[in-house]
Amino acid sequence: MRGMKKAVSLFVAVALMLTTCNSTALVQAAQKKKENAKVSFVKITNTGKKLQVQKGKKFRLKTSIKVKPNKSKYKKLTFSSSNRKVLLVNSRGLLKGLKAGTARITVASKINPKKAASLAVTVTKDVLVSSIKLNKNKITADEFNEEEIPLKVTKILPAKAKNKKVVWSTSDEDVADVDEEGVVTTGDVGTATITAAAADQGGAFATCKVIVTENEDQGDDDGEEPQTPPNETAPSAVVTSKSPIQDQNSPEPEERVSSEPEKVTAEPGTGRPEDVTAEPATEKPEIVTAEPTTERPGDRTEKPTPIPTRKPIQTPKPVWTPDPDLQPEDYEYFNDYTLGWSDGIVAYKDGKQMSLAAAGADVYNRDTDRIFGQHFNSNKWDDAKIKLTPPLQYTTKDGTVHNVNSTLSNWNFFADPGAIDNSDVDGKLYVYGTTEGIEYDNKGVLKLNGYNNHSLTIMSTKDMVNWTDEGTLDNLNLANDLSYIEDKTKCAWASRAWAPSGLKIDGDGDGKDEYYIFYSNANAVGYVQGDSPTGPWKDDLGRVLFSKLTPNCNDVVWCFDPAVLVDDKGDAYVYFGGGVPDDANSTSEQKVHPQTGRVCKIKFEEGTGKVLLDGDPQKLDAYYMFEDSEINRFHGKYFYSYTTNFWVPGSLKAPGALAPIGAGQIACYVSKDPMNITFDPDKQDSKDDLKYLGTIINNPSSIYGQTYNNHHHMQSFKGHEYMFYHSTVLGNTLFRDRKDYRNLHVDEITVDEKTDAISAEPSYEGASQIEDFEPYKNEDGSVKYINATTTASSAGVKSTRDDRMVAGSINGSPMVLDEIDTGDWSCIRGVDFGASGLNNFGVEYVSDSGVGRIELFIDSPTKAENQVAAINISGNTNGKYVYQSVATRTVTGKHDVYFVFRGNDYKVASWSFSETAEGSSPDISDRPDIPTSKPTQKPTPRPTAKPTKKPTAKPMWTPDPGVTPDPEGWIKLDLSLCSTGDNTHDTEEGDQLYLDQVDSGTIPIPKALENVGDEIEIIVRGSLSDSSTGFRFWLANDVNETMTEQYYFTEGSVGVGGDSGNGDEFFLRRNPFCIQTVLQHTNWHNSKNMLATKLVLKGPSYGYPLEGVTITGIWVR
Repeated sequence: MRGMKKAVSLFVAVALMLTTCNSTALVQAAQKKKENAKVSFVKITNTGKKLQVQKGKKFRLKTSIKVKPNKSKYKKLTFSSSNRKVLLVNSRGLLKGLKAGTARITVASKINPKKAASLAVTVTKDVLVSSIKLNKNKITADEFNEEEIPLKVTKILPAKAKNKKVVWSTSDEDVADVDEEGVVTTGDVGTATITAAAADQGGAFATCKVIVTENEDQGDDDGEEPQTPPNETAPSAVVTSKSPIQDQNSPEPEERVSSEPEKVTAEPGTGRPEDVTAEPATEKPEIVTAEPTTERPGDRTEKPTPIPTRKPIQTPKPVWTPDPDLQPEDYEYFNDYTLGWSDGIVAYKDGKQMSLAAAGADVYNRDTDRIFGQHFNSNKWDDAKIKLTPPLQYTTKDGTVHNVNSTLSNWNFFADPGAIDNSDVDGKLYVYGTTEGIEYDNKGVLKLNGYNNHSLTIMSTKDMVNWTDEGTLDNLNLANDLSYIEDKTKCAWASRAWAPSGLKIDGDGDGKDEYYIFYSNANAVGYVQGDSPTGPWKDDLGRVLFSKLTPNCNDVVWCFDPAVLVDDKGDAYVYFGGGVPDDANSTSEQKVHPQTGRVCKIKFEEGTGKVLLDGDPQKLDAYYMFEDSEINRFHGKYFYSYTTNFWVPGSLKAPGALAPIGAGQIACYVSKDPMNITFDPDKQDSKDDLKYLGTIINNPSSIYGQTYNNHHHMQSFKGHEYMFYHSTVLGNTLFRDRKDYRNLHVDEITVDEKTDAISAEPSYEGASQIEDFEPYKNEDGSVKYINATTTASSAGVKSTRDDRMVAGSINGSPMVLDEIDTGDWSCIRGVDFGASGLNNFGVEYVSDSGVGRIELFIDSPTKAENQVAAINISGNTNGKYVYQSVATRTVTGKHDVYFVFRGNDYKVASWSFSETAEGSSPDISDRPDIPTSKPTQKPTPRPTAKPTKKPTAKPMWTPDPGVTPDPEGWIKLDLSLCSTGDNTHDTEEGDQLYLDQVDSGTIPIPKALENVGDEIEIIVRGSLSDSSTGFRFWLANDVNETMTEQYYFTEGSVGVGGDSGNGDEFFLRRNPFCIQTVLQHTNWHNSKNMLATKLVLKGPSYGYPLEGVTITGIWVR
């Protein structure tokens, strides 16, 4: 036995030795391999030798590293700052200026730190140039005709930049030189890049490509075939015909016929494999028009750029040939009537106002109506001539029809906007808004907006005109999981999601920014955070930040509508609150000075990024305040704006105000101190460091007729200032029934640096496009697949979330374009196809069973001659998205692009454009199969016989071990006295209460609470059905005004005010439950009637009914 142990020991020792040797050899080999990687250089590529960064702003460094072998694992870099108090840099090369001063940034190879580049950076308080635009981005010249071509700077942003001078330079002076005025002189054959860089060394620049070519008219006598002259087409296997859209001054191309037929591999426009030999094909006609007809009024883009004639095609390429079976005629919009407002929704015909019925305008206010459906029967998908769904329009009382171009989306019902500027990372602005919960009653009729929702809608833009649907921030699915996943991550503190405000800041101190979204849960404020502006999100705090129980918040009527700001010192603040005490019974003083606004300083926990209060909230005495706190910083001052209440008497100008105010308008204070920002303009004059501007923007009813609440957000983006606000025009147009569902708009505003005055007006046109839409490449140079929900305008379509995109989107969004019918359309404005031009169009789509067609138009979707490509949709794709592309007619320059749809039963995920006729094809073959509906669970077999004895369930929660009520110390409430708006379901014995699908239940208590601070202890016992998500309860007065804080017993929250603690797990073990708590009189509704006389039982959140709640007993003392 001992000998066997020795043998085993010897074997183990040898094995360990061999393992050690092998490990050592592997390590040495890896080290040797690492040592063999040779770094040639590290460069910073997007700056000069020096750089300036504006204080509080960011700048991303672009770098280059050359290493052999050329593998990504050897290309990793480190970034460091010599003075982190002045300038921060994160691991991705993103700089952030903290305070005025200098620092040196060093970029080094991770495997060889000796290979490095450094840059001197000055952080300045001056406003730096962020954007430069030139009059040309490409110049083509002839080597025998040296030319002097002036380049001019057409736009520099922001307008308030201190130094607007530029420095001109060239990459190759032999090809093209440039003087200090921007005049380019061409020279030798070749390519050069002219750069206009901001003289303030802030890193902004613009470029122009110069191409100098050989003189093609100078033929050679060496026997080579002569080159085809410009503006002619080389002989090939095609027939060239004149484009139906042609510049009147251009020469008509000659017709050239090839002797060889072209072999094509797909039927044009279908993508169906057909290995056939075709007749001589028609070459893609050139579009050479300078000014094609633009059909839609209210166009926000510049005139389309002239399209130069394309260079000769030397080899046969795929071509677009119109489908001979479907040659379209000119289309027209449906125009039988338009809609407007006159004490309700009305119709107009020929400028005359009439009722909807008189105009033949149907109302779509039932749950069986498709508000995005096909509403005129004349369209068939394969008709040559179809009617297009009308754009969003509004008709004023004088009969004038206005195209509404100011909306962010023509399908999303969302309101109460907030935003995050993420332009330093991806060039985008992200806007967040309350998702409206569209509801119908038990008869299927549309209900009035009850603000019953649980998510925030997210949209993004780079140019303020074209917007992409990015999905939602959903309280019930914070991690953006697939829809059928049952165990989703839920927000612990909120069932509702109202009025968001965004903040981008390095909260946890790791050098990388986090994205914080603050929002309301009906009457409390909290937040979630994520590592990207679209999530996934995490509820790291697990409770609300502010409620009526927060110090100094007892008399806040509505504890909602947060706005967040970081000041010039790096301190953060949250503004919130609203409401008028006692509502309609309020005194004159309460209407003028509600004093229900609050501001509180916050801080961030190092390492976790959790938001914590840094002191108690302070009162804001905003003049005639109603709701909608908003905070901004412009030119070193703080602008606190809000919605005025509806008790403002007409147009009122206070003595200390700079302008009058009116009811339901946006008013504004200006201060140099973010905490001391309001005053009484009836008693104090405005001064330079503290002033009251009065109204800064009118209620949207000024142009849309219907008066409604007004909620806004002001935002700086790429050197411009904007105002977001909501109206009801989209809901009134689609439902034709006033139910107050809202949609967002945006307009550009100006903020006067000297007077602080804000010029802002709601408009139909909306904001102007601030940069061209890039169709081909993403910012990293990769092929761009455009999310199909990206639109400047649309009609008849909407977005939906698709699990297949959640699992693997090629465009970055989980949303797809849906509800497609014949005649529907969408539009992307200001697309710059460049000098090479568009030559291929691609679509990613899924089809259930439908047939149809997607047609691509430029500038106007009504002119047949403007169609440049078409893709046929045919048959069932078996639940999988497919990609299909076709060659197009060549389109150069800048144009509006329209997608016109025929047929239905298909969805579109992505568009793509390519400069090559062959295009590109994404690899979507490895996308996982996703069920299109929730997987069904196999039912559990029922037992054949009932148990002889019912097991005793353990109480879910007993905070007091001696919780059993003492008959001598507790009073049991009579459950038979419970009153509901519907039928009350009692057991036969009458000592239990079953509440299901009822709005509420109220039970009188034996002794009323009279004063603030009075308390009552309560025990509630019962059980919940499997489908129940819980309930709330509190004490109220005789007119149902809330007197105490609410107690939540719900999926997301357990405790007074929704403070979960570890209540969530208790809620899961909910049968039976036993709740014991104290309710304190707070006069939560600020009522004059102070007597709390009854217990109110309600659903889990505002607007949700009581469902499956059994109450077995309630005791008080």
